[in-house]
Amino acid sequence: MNDAIILRTKNYNKLDIKKMVQYVFNNFLNSSITKYDEVLIKPNLMYYWDSSTGETTDPFLVSCIIENIFDVCGKNTNIKIIESDASAMRTKYAFRILGYDKIINDNIELLNLSKGEHTIEKVSVRNKDIKIKINNVLKGDYYLINIPKLKIHRNPPILTCALKNNFGLISTPYKYQYHKNLVDYIMGINKIIKNDLIFLDGLVMLGKYPKKMGAVLATHDPITCDVISSKVCGINPKNDYIISKFLTKQHEYDTIDLFDPYDVMDGLIKDFPKTNPHFDKLLWDAQLYLLNLYTKIVGDIKPPILD
Repeated sequence: MNDAIILRTKNYNKLDIKKMVQYVFNNFLNSSITKYDEVLIKPNLMYYWDSSTGETTDPFLVSCIIENIFDVCGKNTNIKIIESDASAMRTKYAFRILGYDKIINDNIELLNLSKGEHTIEKVSVRNKDIKIKINNVLKGDYYLINIPKLKIHRNPPILTCALKNNFGLISTPYKYQYHKNLVDYIMGINKIIKNDLIFLDGLVMLGKYPKKMGAVLATHDPITCDVISSKVCGINPKNDYIISKFLTKQHEYDTIDLFDPYDVMDGLIKDFPKTNPHFDKLLWDAQLYLLNLYTKIVGDIKPPILD
């Protein structure tokens, strides 16, 4: 069953955000989380951009989710906030710069998936085998919460959300090497690692510009999350570069059982700052050209300051 729940606050204050998270836990979350001693949380950390830009998951939302996990599962539950290094981002710096170090305690750990012991997993994607490096933590027994952002990338398929956020579970630091076959690796990691809960951060959504939208969406299926998100953005998921590869009839929007207790979807669709995909593609192509030029000059795509 493709069930989902969506909520929104227009006041955008911390108390209302806490109430929304608690409402989701009280009215939507299934009891399976109580069977686990360890909960993994995967936010979307996009370089070192603050959550106000709409690029990265708000650490306050994560802290609210953690509070509710402790309430449901007990204070002794082990929680790991996980992320891997990216081509131009180092997780240890991102955690600190973006404020995640402020929400840890004895039962909460910040874990860089690019460090520690790893396993190479082989998975078949579109009739070919690819190899994906994952941290051995992801081989254990845990409950995984994916907390993506709803945002538009400059290169169509413009929407990136829950399916794409799982790409960050790949331990390989320099993921730029995968971009020519990006969809294959997104499909591969989503085959290997299954999400137990998706808790979309739509507090600030990024379209033509970042905008405070005050929304959260929860579901147990990343495809459902992305299909609903595409509806908000005005994108046909059948034409989306990523989502279209995952779609089945049961994931079409009119088959999704969306619990919208306060009728917020119409308002989100109306308020979302929609983009111009043709202009965005030109801008994205220019950025890739500059990145490739930078790589040829310095021999790397990691900013030297991080050394």
